[in-house]
Parts: sequence; structure tokens; C-alpha cells
Amino acid sequence: MQDDPAVTEIRARLEQALQRLTDWQRGAPRATFAEIEDAVEEQVARLRAQLIADLVTARADRGTSGGEERAACLECGRAMERRGEKQREVTVRGNQTVRFRRRYAVCPTCQVGVFPPRRGTGARARGLLASAGGGHGLAGDPDSV
Repeated sequence: MQDDPAVTEIRARLEQALQRLTDWQRGAPRATFAEIEDAVEEQVARLRAQLIADLVTARADRGTSGGEERAACLECGRAMERRGEKQREVTVRGNQTVRFRRRYAVCPTCQVGVFPPRRGTGARARGLLASAGGGHGLAGDPDSV
């Protein structure tokens, strides 16, 4: 059975991280426990950021495969209009920056923007935001990435 291309990529990234650790260890044969821990954490943080970016991008790519129902405005219920994509940057654990592109939509009636354009799953739909103005896509909201 052949591996999924995503699994193959993850394996390659893991092997690269292990190689960087091996190379580091050769250059620091008397490293303390704390130094080893820091070196491992640096590689884990880097790998974590790469995996998050890959998963978020894959999820966004699945959503653009066509035949997708247009999202409705959470304010007035009217169909949202697509306004292209925007670059997003999020800092994740390990102080690593994850960069990815996401679709953006705006209501033609009330001009409320949604990033990403999803039906009734964002912070506003769950009552986490006041109803006036924008504010979709709060950090920490699973739909904000």
C-alpha cells in the first residue's frame, strides 16, 4: 500500500529534523541536559509549525474543490460574495510563525467580512462577539485559521 503524499512529506520533514539534531549533537558533544532539551524543542517547534501550515492549507484546498455552498452572512442571512484570498500569519507554540492563505468573503448588504467564509461556525455564531461591526476570525477560534 502506497503512503499518502502528505504522510511522505511529514516523514521527510521528520527525517530532516532528526538530521539537524544529529548534526547539532556532533558539534556539541558535551551539551548539558538543558541544551539538549532546547535543541530538541527547537526542532519540535519548527516541525509543529510546518505541520499546522500543511493541515490548514490542505483543509482550505479541500474547501475550494467546487460545488461548495456559498456562506450566508451571520448578520442578515444574505449570500456572501467572495473577495479573493488573504495572507494570514499566526504565531504558534515555540514562537514559530505559520503563514497560509485563506479565502475572504463580504456581505454585499451589511459589509460584514468573514475570514474564512464559513456558515455559522465562527465566533459570532457562537455568541463570542458583539453583533456590531466585523471581528470574525479571532485568534484561538478554530475557524479563524
